Amino acid sequence: MIGVGTDLVDLDRFRTALERTPGLKARCFTEAEQEYAER
Repeated sequence: MIGVGTDLVDLDRFRTALERTPGLKARCFTEAEQEYAER
């Protein structure tokens, strides 16, 4: 791990990127984070 912090993103832009690039979710988030977000 390099560091811990908070990233600020444009949510509409990130949502569009996730829709266009399905593998992006797995590259950016752990399985636990994905499960938490899908609740």
